Amino acid sequence: MRLVLVLMAILATQVGFITVAFAQSAPAPSEAAIADPLASFRPSAANMHYLVGRQMLMRGSNAQAVEAFTLALATAPGWAAAYADRGVAHMRQGAFTPAIEDLSKALTFLPAGAPVEARYSLLVNRGSAHGASGRKEQALLDLGKAIELSPGQASAYVSRSRIHIGVKNFDAALRDAKQATTLNPADAVAHVVQGFAHLGKKMHAAAAEDFRRALAIMPDERSAVLGLHMASLGDKPNEGATSVRLVRHADPTCEPSCPEWISIQGRIDPGSAKLLEPVLKRLGGRKVPVLVHSGGGSVTDALAMGRAIRAAGLDVAVMRTEQFRCEKGDKVCAQRMTSGRQLGRPSRPGSICASSCVFLLASGANRYVGPSTIVGVHQITSFSTYQQVLRLYRDHRAFDSSGNMVVRREIVSETKGQKTRVQTPTRDATYENVRKYFAEMGIDDRIMNLVMSTPANSMAWLGADQMRVTKLRTASNADALIALPTATPTAPADQIQ
Repeated sequence: MRLVLVLMAILATQVGFITVAFAQSAPAPSEAAIADPLASFRPSAANMHYLVGRQMLMRGSNAQAVEAFTLALATAPGWAAAYADRGVAHMRQGAFTPAIEDLSKALTFLPAGAPVEARYSLLVNRGSAHGASGRKEQALLDLGKAIELSPGQASAYVSRSRIHIGVKNFDAALRDAKQATTLNPADAVAHVVQGFAHLGKKMHAAAAEDFRRALAIMPDERSAVLGLHMASLGDKPNEGATSVRLVRHADPTCEPSCPEWISIQGRIDPGSAKLLEPVLKRLGGRKVPVLVHSGGGSVTDALAMGRAIRAAGLDVAVMRTEQFRCEKGDKVCAQRMTSGRQLGRPSRPGSICASSCVFLLASGANRYVGPSTIVGVHQITSFSTYQQVLRLYRDHRAFDSSGNMVVRREIVSETKGQKTRVQTPTRDATYENVRKYFAEMGIDDRIMNLVMSTPANSMAWLGADQMRVTKLRTASNADALIALPTATPTAPADQIQ
């Protein structure tokens, strides 16, 4: 389950840091402090630089925050708070070595009477920085000290669980994660970490429940969406082949007006576009939404499917479909599954649309991306297939009436070797076709900047602003597309259309 391990490795290197309210004044010389106890709270150059640094830190302007804290430390070199906050700014930039140095200095200069919370936060942050930089032993040492110092706080358990996941010690990871969720049930990240620990132990149902709890707390937590998707795959290493079906809502109480939709799920394989043709034909011009849930696949087929969806004028939503099976002997249920329809239930949390699936989303007359779903793009991966063929020929030579030699070649035998699939550079013409397709669908050209700037072995998961600017999302209330009718009497089976 390679993708799961990759995701867990990413989770293990994610940095979870916490902040603590230090005194926001530079330490004054001891003589001044004795002469005037309030001297340390008076405006000074160091204080002003520090306050600017704090503002930059809160805005996410981490480089500017580092500069401001550095200026503060130039005139107050023993200021623990400035070292601590500069360490956090370094962590946010992925500069873990200077972060560790700053956090270590903050611990050194921390006043003896500082609150336990301050030392705890510094240890957790330094432990997280050690873990993100590959220093697992030092990370576990710091986080263990933090837990000893304040065993009733969850953050150190969360960070230590991440480290255990990174070294595939899933039993220890699960123990720490469970302790964290017990101490703070409202911590979405703790539930995510517990989910990945369950995934590592192949406890997929428990993992799915963890990720659902996380999404109930933070609907847009991307790692929880990805985790829920991975949990739904179970022990399968990859998504299944493309499934294209006309689906009717499984709830029998909505008859005879149950909503229907087209479900497109799984890996988009070569030839998938042909699966959509009979489903669209079966609609007979009716307008039903298309629910997509896929990690991508064939670009050629995705583009063809997208153009067919747009030609039919259908809406598209990122939402997976849970297949429903009739129980044995249930004739009413069996009758509902007529004319090639399947029964199913829409399920939004954990739905994804990545890579070439985005071409399907872009094709919607209206494009719905709701909470607890994610959309991702990256560069196109191209492949060429080679096969060695060994042929044995027999040449027949003869002279024609003019005395010229004529050679006729006959194949005696042919042996085909194993096919080899080799990744090749994607041609500029391919990207130009994609650019034209997005323009045809009314998607802003800025989507191509995101595609081209993200390596094929990575993924740019789009935020709400990016989807709004690129026009990939025009609405978020996807549930309304397949809402059940209210107060509708149940129809007899023979009245179902």
